Parts: sequence; C-alpha cells; structure tokens
Amino acid sequence: MVGVLAIFFVFWMIMLLANKAEQERQKEIPRSTFLILTYLVVGGLHIMLFMGGIATQLAGLALNSADSADLLNNNPALQTFDPTSINFNLIGLGLWIPALFGLIVLLPPVRRAIAKLLPIDPESVVHAVALSFATLILPNLFVTLGVGLENLTESLAETTDATDLILTTWGQNFGLFVLGLIGVGWLTRRPLGKVFARLKLQMVSPMEILIGVGSGIGLLIVLAALLAISDALGLGDPAVDALSEELYGPFFKSIVGILTVGVAAAWGEETVFRGALQPKFGRMFTSLLFAITHGNYGLSMTTVGIFLVGYALGYLRDRYNTTTSMVTHATFNCVQALLAYLALQYGIGF
Repeated sequence: MVGVLAIFFVFWMIMLLANKAEQERQKEIPRSTFLILTYLVVGGLHIMLFMGGIATQLAGLALNSADSADLLNNNPALQTFDPTSINFNLIGLGLWIPALFGLIVLLPPVRRAIAKLLPIDPESVVHAVALSFATLILPNLFVTLGVGLENLTESLAETTDATDLILTTWGQNFGLFVLGLIGVGWLTRRPLGKVFARLKLQMVSPMEILIGVGSGIGLLIVLAALLAISDALGLGDPAVDALSEELYGPFFKSIVGILTVGVAAAWGEETVFRGALQPKFGRMFTSLLFAITHGNYGLSMTTVGIFLVGYALGYLRDRYNTTTSMVTHATFNCVQALLAYLALQYGIGF
C-alpha cells in the first residue's frame, strides 16, 4: 500500500504543478516556471517509459536467442522460466508507443486537432497533462496481453494475500480520489466547495439513491446476459474467468472484501473518470479509457461489457450527478461480490 501511495504522490505533485502553471497562464504570466517544470517532469516520465519499451523488446530478442537458451538450460534456478511464453515484443510496443503519444499530445498543434473531437481547451496545461496521462492507461492492457492471462493467473495463485489486496485496493482508490480533487484545481485554482461542484460530487436525494441501486442491479443483469450469450456463441474466454477468479476471489471471502471491491472502486474510479475526465474527454472516450483500465480482462467480451457499463455510468453522471454514478457502481460491484460470496459459503449457484 505504501508503494502505491508513493506512486500516486508523484502524480499528485505533477497535477499540482500543472494547475499552478494553468493558474499563471490565466493571469498571462509569460514563461512560467511551473509550466517549464510540468513539461520537463511529464516529458521525462514518457521518455523513461519509451526507453523501457525499447529495452523490453531488446531483452525479448536476447532471451529468445540460442545463447540464452543454453544459459537457461544450464542454470537450475532459471529452468522453470520459459521466455517463449511471454510476448516481450508486444509488451515493449505497449510501452513505447503510448509513451510516444504521451509526448506528442504535449504539442499545442496536436491538442488543437484533438479539440475538434473532444471538448478540451487546447491551451490548457491541465488538459495537456491529462491527455498525456491518459496514454499511460494503455501499457496496462498490453502488459496483460504480453505476459498472458494464463501466466498472470499462475503467478497470482502463488502470491495473492487477501489482507494486502484489500489494503492496496483502498490505497489505490484513495490515490485516485485525491488525484481527481487535485486535477480539477484543489489547493491551487479552486476552493474545495467549487472542486466538489466541478466534480458533481453532491448530496443525493432518496430518489437518486433508488435510481443508482436499480441501475446497478440492472447493469449487472445486462452484463450477465451479454456474457451468457457470448459463452453460448463460443466467444467466451476461460482464461479471463480464471484470472478474474484469482484477482477478485480474495474479496469474495468476507464482508470487508465485498465492501472493498464495491465501495472503494466506486469512490476512486468515479471521481476520476466520471467526475474529472468526462466533462473534458466526453462520455465515449472516457468509457473507452475506463474499459482499458480493466486490462485484466484482455480483449474479450467482458471488456466490451465494461465499456457499456462505463457508458451507462457516464449517462447517469450527466443526467444526475457523479454521486449517483458512484451508488450505481458500488451496487453493481457489491451485488456481484455478494453473489460470489454466497456461492462460496453456501454452495449456491447463480
């Protein structure tokens, strides 16, 4: 959990710099020190990611060479490692290509072109950094595909600890929540009250709670039907199911786990995706980013289902508020986790 918060601290600081730079831009302060620092740090992160991608591809070539095969065969500690089971080329591409795009979107002419498709301000430093950060979602998907669902499932089966997983999940979503607040101007351009108004985080009425709960249950039924049809048509992927069981199984063994997978994810993800990003990235693009974030599902019908769920959550955010979409998200996750818990505890099939 400490490591997770340390990573988020870096992103918090970058967004603070970006908001200070934006504040000075609005005051027409030329050649802002904060602007220079922001682009140097963000550019540096993407350059390191770019170099890491190239290095990964080169490592893949080396590990699959004849000399490497002899080394692996002669080293007992490495004999269980099969480099051919991992697509290093795909992982490398999934690192340096997004990194390159992350650098490109920092260029004002590129953002002006993007502004014709998305409701961003091409001159905004904050929007530039947000677009650049959005590219960092892609490596998650490519690493998952490159390592392979089966390999990930096997590694998780050996290392998963429920308590650590629960704490890490709360840490991740606390990090997302704070990132959302800072990203829209907390501590720099906006007081906390206006930050919550910008995010549409507000008190909800009893009717909105009912709408949120009903929508969450309805979306779960729709997703279950979609996956059932997918399986019937032979489009299902057992590897996705096995990996999901290893990833989320520990949550399904206790009430604390159920509340964690429901409440924590809804709290953090909705603040960032529906609260902070959607007004500037649009519902479609935000839903796509939301689906890619769940890269553990690979390229499967489950990913399509997550996109549809994200789009519905985006509609609820626009129609009502982000808090309503949080209630929906939490209900969706909690009911799903509760059904899995009952199945484990009492052998009830659903």
